[in-house]
Amino acid sequence: MFERQTEIRVQTALQIIKYWLSIEYLQPATAPDEDAKNRVWTIEANGEYPWQDQIKIRTQPYIEKKVWQSILYVGLMDMSWVVENLRKSLGLLEEQEEFQPSKPAAMLSFTVDAEGRIASDISISSLVWAAGKIRHQPQMPLDPDEFEDFCTQAVSRVRALVVERAVLSPAYAKGCGLDADTVCKTPLTHDDIAAIRELVERLAEYSPQIAVPVRAKTVSVSIEANGDRSDDEILNSFIAPDLKLVQDAVRAGDVGVAFQSYLFGTREAKKDVANDRNAAFAMVAPEKFPLGRWASEHPLAFAQQAGVNTIFERLADEGIFSINGPPGTGKTTLLRDVVAQIVVQRALVLAEFGSPEKAFTKSIRIEGQQYPYYAIDERLMDFGIVVASANNAAVENVTRELPGISALGKGYGSYRHFADVADTLACTERNSRSPGATWGLISAVLGNKANRSDFIGRFWFAQQPERGRVNATGAVSIQTALAQEAERSPSWDDARKAFSAALDRAKEALARVQKLAQALLRHDQAKVESDKAEAGLPDARREVTRLSETLAAARQQRDLRQAAFQSLSNAHKALVERDTLQQKLQKLDKSRPTLDVEKKKREKNDAELGVRQAQRAYDDARRDYENHLALRPGGLRNLLSLGKALREWEREKSEKAAKVEQARTALDAAENRLRGIVAQLEQAESWHKRWVKASTELNAALGRLRDLGVAQDAAAEGVRQQMATAEAEFGRAHAAMTAAEQACAGAQVKLGALERAIVGNQAIMAASLGEITRNGTTLEALGRWRKFHAPVDELQLWAPWDDETAREARAELFLAALDLHRAFLAGAQKRFAANMRVFVELLQGSMHHSRLHDGGATLWNTFFLSVPVVSTTFASFGRLFPGLGRESIGWVLVDEAGQATPQLAAGALWRARRAVIVGDPLQVEPVMTVPKRAISALGRTLGVTEAWDPSLHSVQVLADRANPLGTWIKQDETPDDGNEDGNEDGGRIWVGSPCGSIAGASARCSTSPTPSPTRA
Repeated sequence: MFERQTEIRVQTALQIIKYWLSIEYLQPATAPDEDAKNRVWTIEANGEYPWQDQIKIRTQPYIEKKVWQSILYVGLMDMSWVVENLRKSLGLLEEQEEFQPSKPAAMLSFTVDAEGRIASDISISSLVWAAGKIRHQPQMPLDPDEFEDFCTQAVSRVRALVVERAVLSPAYAKGCGLDADTVCKTPLTHDDIAAIRELVERLAEYSPQIAVPVRAKTVSVSIEANGDRSDDEILNSFIAPDLKLVQDAVRAGDVGVAFQSYLFGTREAKKDVANDRNAAFAMVAPEKFPLGRWASEHPLAFAQQAGVNTIFERLADEGIFSINGPPGTGKTTLLRDVVAQIVVQRALVLAEFGSPEKAFTKSIRIEGQQYPYYAIDERLMDFGIVVASANNAAVENVTRELPGISALGKGYGSYRHFADVADTLACTERNSRSPGATWGLISAVLGNKANRSDFIGRFWFAQQPERGRVNATGAVSIQTALAQEAERSPSWDDARKAFSAALDRAKEALARVQKLAQALLRHDQAKVESDKAEAGLPDARREVTRLSETLAAARQQRDLRQAAFQSLSNAHKALVERDTLQQKLQKLDKSRPTLDVEKKKREKNDAELGVRQAQRAYDDARRDYENHLALRPGGLRNLLSLGKALREWEREKSEKAAKVEQARTALDAAENRLRGIVAQLEQAESWHKRWVKASTELNAALGRLRDLGVAQDAAAEGVRQQMATAEAEFGRAHAAMTAAEQACAGAQVKLGALERAIVGNQAIMAASLGEITRNGTTLEALGRWRKFHAPVDELQLWAPWDDETAREARAELFLAALDLHRAFLAGAQKRFAANMRVFVELLQGSMHHSRLHDGGATLWNTFFLSVPVVSTTFASFGRLFPGLGRESIGWVLVDEAGQATPQLAAGALWRARRAVIVGDPLQVEPVMTVPKRAISALGRTLGVTEAWDPSLHSVQVLADRANPLGTWIKQDETPDDGNEDGNEDGGRIWVGSPCGSIAGASARCSTSPTPSPTRA
């Protein structure tokens, strides 16, 4: 599924693939060049066909069990006219572009038997349909489904036409369910062929200018294959059907990590390993070395080893990784180590089985087949290796080199792994086998139908080309080899023990290298840091002394400025106090009281006497009243006086109460008068005290001014301005002192850190030397490993952490893994053979993948147990693996990726669980048979940006986008400064994991660095 699958991402992927399909539909179907020697003839308007011309017939000798047939390429279009018409339809005539049209391309083709009768359905060039659609609807994107519908309709209409004209071969008529006596009467004529072409033109609504009417190619085929066509004779894009398959998978969300990353790149931040030595050395850390390696006395160079290590680190489970490998950088050497480790990884799984047959889990019946085949353990379904490229020679070179006798190091020259079978595969047509040509069965060239047929004949039946079904003398098939192996190979338990022992030796050797490398790195890094610290001590000490003197001077200056400021501050304070007190006295003088204090004092005495007298009068009146109240007449007296006594008493009571009230009023008045006089006296006394205090304080302030040496009539404002200036100078002096304190403290900290670094790093050095000694070597013996600070050119030639013991142990583990594979196949010979019988039918095309429970994945992974690596071109990939789905191939290794357009690899990478892309985006641009501006115009109709334009970018460029480890390379291949603001179309390009440029290098990798002469 897509990562965080969104409708936008799915739709974008669909548009990209649709864009690529549209481009493929515009690919011209070029016919073979005229060549009488190879029976390829141009048939002019009145010319004779191969079944009519006696001269041509005489070039077709009798061959036992074979017949002759011709492929007719009809209506070879003038591609200059086609391109010009396409540019006109897309509105590109005003845009200038240099473009060299291809040779004339066929509109359609079909097979004709030796009597000149049609022996197959027609194949129609997609270019005819696509150009017609663009001509009439230039703004509408091309729809793959419409092309399929068009082909279905065209084939049906043409079939009806040729049936009407009775020009079918008997075999073709039988296949169509027709009566041969009715529809197989006459051979084809020019009129028949013209009628077929005109019908196709009408259906496509496209009538191109024709350069050549017909070209015929005559070939011999087996009687059974009469009417069939080889892969090489398919008229349209080889990859279009595979792209359509991928499109359907994307629509269903059925895609893996490798393919998704190929389309959309990575979100990881880029790390420029060519300009970051720490990052580069992390890639070659000994703990990242694979357990296995190719059996060679030459170790890998720095960038090669970095690439191998990182491949297995980043692709431990799934994904895509790119290697930038210009010519001469040892790509094949790198891929050998990749193959070796994958073989070792599978051997680790094989060793888990108590017996080989236990790896085959259950039998599976195929309807109509007598014998079953067997499912294999799921753990073995992940190690197949397919090398693919757009360049047929490139993939064949890799897979033919791997088994070559020179591929192994001299020390391993006697090792053999199914070598008789490999010699049979490597022989020429003149020889049945080439003894000694190969060391082992490690790879095979597959791909197109001819290669597949040739391989099966040699691998399974041990027959040579052109020799029928009789085994050639000396040829050895895998069946024979396994029978021989079963007789001479060790038991399965012994093979497992031998592999386990080799595994332990490799692990121990690598562990020792890891310990030594880590100890050496720690020692050397500590030595660098210690030397650096010691070198910095004198300067640090001098700096501390200098800064201490600077600090003392700064403190002295600060104290002087502070004293000056304080003096002015005190003066200003005294002047402000003087001015305040003078103002206060002036204000007091204005409020001086005007009363006569002595007179007021006498009035106070009189008032006090009056209060005492009023108080006595009040007290007397009060007692008299209270006494009268006590003399109230009783009831008898009042009765005897007839109430007169009480009335008299009441009258006197009222009088006495009035006297009390009068006395009270007089007392209040006396007290009020006294209070008034007292208040006036207190006010006068208060003013006097304030005046005396202010006068005293003023005199004191004037005294302080005298003490400070300031004139008593000095202005406070002038002193204030001087104080502000002094304050600023003090602030600057204080800041300078603070900075000096900080600088001095920093220098002391630095000095302390240097002293501690020396002590700490010397302790690390001592501990590291102890570790090196405990592992049986010396610092001097490891001198060849001390390359972290080496010049770039020297570093590129360095074989990182090379150790003869570890190198040999890892190579021997690879060979032990092959031994284990041989013992496994010998022990499971019957079930392996059962699977191979069905596999052979699958590869020959007699078994359709839909009849198999997993589309053939089980059979392929069984086959990979005997042949770990196969090669194919992208053009043949879909037909080689038609039933395999998403992530069904463990490893896909793409070579010469810089020369392939992005769509070519889509089917392969969709099927890949892990993909390694190797190439040079700056070497040779992919060959385009459609004008670039037309390609861009097609992208615009689908809303696809230039990021996926195959005229601008290759498979390598897209894969590099998915690789966060790499570097920026200018168009002239000079490493850039690593600024990530650059882009691919701005004069430089991002390349992934450069094989020729790492750790600051721009030189190419050496393919064979000097190995270590002694064991570490």
